[in-house]
Formats: sequence, structure tokens, C-alpha cells
Amino acid sequence: MNKPQTSGQGKAVQSSHKQQVSSHSRTEKSAHRESDLLRTFTLLSLITILLISTVGAFTLTEIVTMRMLRQDARVTQQFIQSAAGTERLPDTPYQEEFLSSKRWLAGYLQRIGRFPDTPLVKIYAPDHTIIWSSDRTLIGKNFANNLELVQSLKGELIYKQEDVGELNEGADKTDLSYFAKDLEQVIEIYIPLWNSDQSKVVAVVELYKTPDFLFQSIYEIKVYIWSGATVAGSILFIVLFSIVRNAGKTLKRQRQAIVESEALDTIGEMTSAMAHGIRNPLASIRSSAELALLTPTTAEKMSENIIHSVDKLQEWIGEFIQFTETESRFDNQIVVFDRLVEESLQLINEQANSQSIIIELLPFETYAPVNGDPALLRQLLGIILDNCLEAMPDGGIITIRQQNHDKHHLRLDIADNGVGIPQEQIKNVFRPFSSNKKHALGLGLMMAQRIAMHHSGHIELVSHEGEGTTVSVILPTVSSMHSKVLVIDDEHTFAENLKAYLEQYEFEVELAENANQGLSLVTSWQPDIVLTEARLNDMDGVSLCQEIIKRYPRTTIIALTGQANDKRDQKRDLITRLQAAGVQKVMTKPLPLADIRTVLEQAKSTS
Repeated sequence: MNKPQTSGQGKAVQSSHKQQVSSHSRTEKSAHRESDLLRTFTLLSLITILLISTVGAFTLTEIVTMRMLRQDARVTQQFIQSAAGTERLPDTPYQEEFLSSKRWLAGYLQRIGRFPDTPLVKIYAPDHTIIWSSDRTLIGKNFANNLELVQSLKGELIYKQEDVGELNEGADKTDLSYFAKDLEQVIEIYIPLWNSDQSKVVAVVELYKTPDFLFQSIYEIKVYIWSGATVAGSILFIVLFSIVRNAGKTLKRQRQAIVESEALDTIGEMTSAMAHGIRNPLASIRSSAELALLTPTTAEKMSENIIHSVDKLQEWIGEFIQFTETESRFDNQIVVFDRLVEESLQLINEQANSQSIIIELLPFETYAPVNGDPALLRQLLGIILDNCLEAMPDGGIITIRQQNHDKHHLRLDIADNGVGIPQEQIKNVFRPFSSNKKHALGLGLMMAQRIAMHHSGHIELVSHEGEGTTVSVILPTVSSMHSKVLVIDDEHTFAENLKAYLEQYEFEVELAENANQGLSLVTSWQPDIVLTEARLNDMDGVSLCQEIIKRYPRTTIIALTGQANDKRDQKRDLITRLQAAGVQKVMTKPLPLADIRTVLEQAKSTS
């Protein structure tokens, strides 16, 4: 890790102000999350109570309505069967041959006609023919498609409440003229009549009833049920809301108390660690200064000791400031992580050689990029690699392996065969101010874990004392899908080299030596990304890019130009015209192939 630069008093004040703003921002975010949680619960509970109350009230009203209709139908059935059974006739009046007897009908139908609120009565024979009706014009008609009549002829008592508008003569209902114009509903009842030994239905009586009292009773019951459901639901909602709001306030107070307690604990640990860390260098500074005064001949050596101690203090203060400001800086972009790993290894290569440490980089299993801040990720890798170097003062091996952790995450394993970590200390490795090193604040791994968590990942650690430590960094990947890249460049060697390089990193590459060949491939192959030279022999770059967009608008165009030595205004004009033609990025040759891959990875994630 690079040492931080010296900060003056103004920067310290500015850092303190940033920390206050960051703390205030986190407080606002926490309050916003609590408000969202309360709003979400309120909305969900309201919807749930409304749904339960509505379904419950509807179900209850249907049950009560059907039971009242059934009771009315049974009373009507008992009356009719009683009237038919008490008729004095030579033979049993239920026999089929007597159904057409006017003598029997005269007394029987006279009783039926006395029903209140009964505008229409029909009697059906087993062949669906009306043998008598209060409307004499219906006698003799046959209705074979009446499903309710079919069920009743099987011995079932049929009853239902219908809207008057649903009645029709075609299905053996009736003419609306029988009912009052302001009537909205009617009760229809089918009552089976059995023969003397109850073995056969010999006739069915159909009645249309308009009992105002029954309708009014049903309406009042529905009003009571829905009113009760509304009141009960409102009370339940108010009670639940009050409970949750009070619980939220209690949790907020408890959370605040926990935060304050943790803050005090952290301040205590920080104060202890800082005091210990500062006193040792101060002791060295004071003793060196005293010796310099007592023995002027050692002044040069003592001055070096003082400078070294001051640098150590500066390093600790910078490390602490970095720890507190990790959350406040985050530059989100597409990061080619395997390249970042290689760059981080190059930074420690010289120190590793001086300590006789061998770095073994195993072949990468995945080259999928990640989404994050390259500076923070570089800092994360630096912290872990520095710990590896410190764990092997007498030399050793650092093994690096990058592989697929699962379908959407990569895993970077960094293993050393150093001194390892005692088992009783492993549980505290990610806690601040917890370190077994003599001159350290213990913020490194904690900071690395926080950086990983900011990238929606995490760090795992396995260690055995005397055997070594393996630190695993798990990060979500952006995409591992292949992308089609069309390279249009008349410099054959460069194009072939670029093709060979990109095909190692999950890119499918086609080459075109001129604009016409490239346009043909754009039409037929439809590449995800087009990487083209800005100047070709058969067409200028601006016209080529315009034609590419015309033929396949979904592609992403990246232009390469060799005009590094041209006048600055001319180059700026070319870049402006290329961007206006649809080019996403313009790159200047010559440049490392790895830089081209980084740009393509960024384009792939957005294409």
C-alpha cells in the first residue's frame, strides 16, 4: 500500500467535516429505511385487512342469504305437500292419471293461489309439459332445456335468487310483465311432488315469489355484516398500526442505544490503540532528541530515528483516515478484475523478491469483469498482499487462483505458507483495532472486508498457525456471456494479434480489411461491438460509422485513430465528428491490447 501524504490542519478540519456529513447521511438513510418499512407495512396490512374483510363479509352474506332462501323454500314445500296430501279424492292425488283431473286441481290450485307475493305458478308433468299455470296461455307448452326442472324431477328442491333482467321465456322463465316495473329481484322455487309410496316424482311445482319482507331482511343483514366487517377491519388496522409504530419507536431507541454503545466501545478501542501506537514513536522521538542533546556526535543518527518515528505516525494517521472515509468515496465502473490482480502483483514483485518470496499465479478460470471502484479494489488487494508479505519474513510462496465461485460470482484465493493466525484470534480478524502485530492499528482486514461489502461481495479467511493463511475475495460478476466483435482495420498484423488476444477472453472476433467488407459483415453477422480504424482506404471513418448505425443500430462502435501527431484542433474535430456519427469511444494508437480489452468489457456490459 502507498503511504498517505501529509495532511495539514485545514485538511484535518475538512476530513472531520466529511466524517460528520457522512454520519449525518447514514443517519438520514437509516431514518428513510425505517420510514419506508413503516409505509410498506401500513400498505400491506391495509391491503390484507381489506382483502380478508371483503372475502369474509362476502362469504358470510352468501351463506346467510342461501340459508334464508332455503328456509323459505322448505316452508313453501311443506305447505304445498301438505295441501296436496290433505285433498280428499277417491285415489291418491299423486298418481299420474289424476294430474289432469280438473276436480283435483280445483281444490289443490286454490290453496296454491293463496300464496302472498306469488305472481306466477306453474305445474310440470314428467315430460316437461306445463299441465297447469296461473297464466292459462302457458298450459300445454313444453320446455326441454330447463336444467332446474330436470334436477327437480330427480327429487331435488331447487331455489335461487335472480335478477329480474335475467329472466327469459326461451329457457322457461317468464315474461317480465308479471312483475312490477321497479322490482329488481325474484325468488324462483322448484318443488317436486312424489307419488304415494315416495318412489317417483310425478310432477313439479314452479313458483316465482317476490317477498318484500324477505328481501328487506336479507338487505338489512348484508348491511349489518358489511358494517361489522368495516368496523372490525378498521379497529384491527388501527391496533396493528399502533403496535408496529410503537415497536418501531422501541427498536429505534434500542438501535440508537446499541449504536451509541458500539460507538463508545469503538472510541475506547481506538483511543487505546492510538495511544499505544503514538506513545511508542513519541518515546523514540523524545529519547532520540535527548541523546542528540547529550551526545552531539550521534545527532545524525538520532535525526534519522526521529524522521522514521514521524513517518510511522503519519502512516497510522493516514490508515485511520482511510478507514473512516471508505464509505464516502465510490467511483462505480466496469473493472477488469484479472488485470487488476496482475497489476497489484507487479507492485509487490520487487519486495517479494527481496524477501525470497515466490509468487505463483495459476491460470484464470474466469475473466468476467466486476462492477466497482478500481481504486478501492486495488486497495483491497494491496491490503491482503501486504499481509501475506508480512506473514513470511523468511520467504515462502504466495499462490493466486481466480475461479468461478458460482454462476454469478468470481472467487480470488490468495494463499501464503507463512506463520498463520492462532485459532483464538481468527474470529477477530475483521474487527477494528484487533491485531497481533506490534506496530499496527489492526484496520487492514476490516477495511478490506468493508470494501468487499461495498461491492456486494465479502471476504473469507482460513488459517492454521504455522501453516499459512488463505484469503478468498468473492465478488459479483457483471457478465460472462460471449460477445461478437468485428475488427475493421487494414493493418493486417495488428488485427490478427488483436483477434488472437481477445479470443482468450470470451470474445468472438471477425476481421475485415476494408470498409465494404466490414459493412457486409455488419449486415450478415450483426456484431455486438464494432472496433474500426478511423481512416480506411475505401471510406472515411465518419461515413463508415454512419453506415454501420444505419445497417445495424444495436451495435456499439469504438474507433481507433493514429492521429496522435496531428494538430490538436484537427484531432479534436475528428473525435467530435466520430461521436456525432454514433461512436461511443475514440482510442489513439498505439495502445496496449489490455486497454482495448478493458474498453470492450465496458462496452459489452452496456450493449
